Amino acid sequence: MNVKEERNFFPSEFELEPKNVSYVDENCDYSKNVFEDPFKYIEEIKNIRINKKDDFTGKTLLCAWLTKLCPAKCEQCFFRSDMNHNCEYEEEYQLSNYGVDRLIKFINDSNNSYIMLSGGGDPMVHRDGVNSVIRNAKSDRIVIVTSGFWATTLESAEERIDEIYKNFKERDIPTTVIFRISVDNFHCKQLGYDILPNILRVFNEKYASEENFKLQVHTIINDDTVKNIIAKMPKYIYEENNIECASDNKEVAKIVPQQAKIYMPNGKEILVGKAKMFYASLKADLTKYDDNVRKALEVFERDMNDSEYGNPAVVTNYDGTKGLDFWIDYNGNTTTWGNQQLDDLYNIYTDDFKDIYNGIMNNIISYSFLDKGYYYRENIVKEINPRTVLKSKAINLRDFASALLLEEHDTKLYYAIRVLQDYLKSGALEVKDLSPLSIELVKTIFMSTSDLKKQYKNSNYDIITQYFSENDNLSKNELEDLFFLIKLGHFDVSSDHLDMALNYYNKKFKTNYENINEIIYQSDETQYSRLHDRIAYMKKEALEKINVGKINNVKVMKNSHKKNK
Repeated sequence: MNVKEERNFFPSEFELEPKNVSYVDENCDYSKNVFEDPFKYIEEIKNIRINKKDDFTGKTLLCAWLTKLCPAKCEQCFFRSDMNHNCEYEEEYQLSNYGVDRLIKFINDSNNSYIMLSGGGDPMVHRDGVNSVIRNAKSDRIVIVTSGFWATTLESAEERIDEIYKNFKERDIPTTVIFRISVDNFHCKQLGYDILPNILRVFNEKYASEENFKLQVHTIINDDTVKNIIAKMPKYIYEENNIECASDNKEVAKIVPQQAKIYMPNGKEILVGKAKMFYASLKADLTKYDDNVRKALEVFERDMNDSEYGNPAVVTNYDGTKGLDFWIDYNGNTTTWGNQQLDDLYNIYTDDFKDIYNGIMNNIISYSFLDKGYYYRENIVKEINPRTVLKSKAINLRDFASALLLEEHDTKLYYAIRVLQDYLKSGALEVKDLSPLSIELVKTIFMSTSDLKKQYKNSNYDIITQYFSENDNLSKNELEDLFFLIKLGHFDVSSDHLDMALNYYNKKFKTNYENINEIIYQSDETQYSRLHDRIAYMKKEALEKINVGKINNVKVMKNSHKKNK
C-alpha cells in the first residue's frame, strides 16, 4: 500500500494528538464498507498494540476439564456427558497422557494458586490424569470436583481416597488437596444416596488429623438433598450459616454464593458450598421470551455480578494483585474465562503458557475484556446486535459467552473498532499506531458512532454469508443445524440470503422445501453434540499435530514389526 501523510483528514471530535496526522492511499476506495469482508479487517486489527496496559501477573486460577466422560448422565447436564464417545481421536474428548503433561507444564509456568479439576465430564474418570496433577502440579490448592461415582460402597470410597492421598504425600512441594463432592437431586437420582455417607465416613475415620487433605460438598441453592442425607446420619450435624458470596480460600477470591457446614463426629467442619442453578441449553428458543429465557438471564446476571465481579477472566488476589482465570477444555483448548475467540484459539498441545499469555495480552480484542470487563463488551455489542447478547446469556454458560457473543465476524469487527476508538480517546493508542491498518479501516475507525452503526447496518453480511465464505461444500447437517438456530432466533439474517441457502440445500440434497420451518430437524443427542461442537471444536493445528503423531507412531510400529520378522 502506498501511504503518505496528509493534514486535516480525521474528524476533530476525537480531540487526538497530533490532530493533523493521517494516512491516505490515493488508490483506495473510501466508500468501501469494511463490514462486507469483516474477517480480513479483524486480522489487521490483531497487529495493533496498545501502549498502556496492566500485566495481570498475579497468582492465577485454572479450571481444567480432563475428560468429557461421566457415568452420572444427569438430565440437567449441559454437555450431555456419558461414558460413550464418537471421536476418532482420544484428544478430542479427553486429555491424553501427553496432554496431561502439557497441562502440568502450563500450570507450573503460570504462577498458579488454585487448580480446579472439573468440567464437561468427571475428572475421576481420568484416574491417571488426576494422580499426575496431584503429584506434580505447583499450586497452593488443588480441588477435585467429582460426583463421587467411585464411592458407591465404603470399600470403593476408601480405595480411591487412599490412592489420591498417596499421591498427595509423594509431592515435593506443599499444597492443599480437596475433594469437592457434587451432591444434589440430579446426581443422587442417577447415582443413589450412599456416596456422600461413604466418603464422609472415610474422612471421619482416617483423615481427621490432616489439615491439607480435605473434603468439601457442593450443592445447589434451595436443594435440600445434603441436609436430608445428613439428617439420617447419627452424630453428623448439618448447619446453615447464612454466609453469602464468600471465598473458599485465603489466597484468591474464588466466590461461593452461599455456604453451610457439616460437623463430623471427629469435630471437623466440612464446607458445603451452594451454587446457582444454571439453565444451560444450546437450543434456547429466543423467539418467545418465556420463563426459561427469563430464568437463564437472571442467573447469568447474578453470577456475573455476585461471583465474577463483572469479569470472569480476571482473578483478584488478596495481596491486591490481579491474575488471570484460565480454562482448559478436555480437548486442550485454552483461554481465560468468557474470553474465547473461535477464530483465534490456543491449545496446550501446541502452545506454551508464555505463548498463550502473550497472545491474550497482545490481542486488543481479548485484552480489552481483561481491562474493561464483561459489561463494557456487552454494551458495545448491544449497540448493533442485541440478539447475540440475548443469545449468549440465554444459552446460560459464561464458559462460551465470548465464543457466542463474537461468533459473527461483522459483530466482532464492530466491537474491535469501538475498542480502538476508546483506546485512542484515552491515549492508550496514538494515531501513528494505526499505520499497519488499511486506509479504509482507518477511515472507518474515525467515524462517529452513529455513522459506524449505519455502516454496519448497511453491509450485506450475516451468518449465512459467513458460513458460505468459510466452506463452499457445506454438509446436510451443517446447513440443517444453521437453519435450526435461525429458526430459534439465534441470528438476524437477510431473507435473500436465507432463500439462497435454502435453494442451495434443495439442489444439493434433492429436496423441495419452501421455507426452513418445513424441514424436519433431528432432536436427539447427536444433534445436540453437533451444536456443542460448533463452539467447542479443537484448535485445527493441535488436531493436525495429534493426527501426524498418531500416523507416525503407526509407521514406527509397522517398521518395528518388519524388523522383528
